[in-house]
Amino acid sequence: NAMAQGAGLVLATQALEQKAGVRVLLCDKAGDIAVVGADLPRLKPRDVTTQQMLQGLIKAGAKVEVCALYLPNTGKQPSDLIPGVTPAKPADVAAHLLKPGVNSLAF
Repeated sequence: NAMAQGAGLVLATQALEQKAGVRVLLCDKAGDIAVVGADLPRLKPRDVTTQQMLQGLIKAGAKVEVCALYLPNTGKQPSDLIPGVTPAKPADVAAHLLKPGVNSLAF
């Protein structure tokens, strides 16, 4: 849901501000927040959508991807994604997760 996604994005933003590298993998309904023109609720207290939060993360240097299953199962194309979001390569994501010192949070 939007609040859980928003909470994850807030934590990712805080991690970036504390100089951590942040990589976001959006799967299933979470991928929808990366679609151009998505109709998303505005979250208090900042009155922003999860897509606006995601765009802030991208501008701050986070790597953002949709999972490999998202595009083919939603009928969308890479061009349907907001700038800065790309389709993930599973082998690359797995290799990243296996690196020492990488922490994973799921929302």
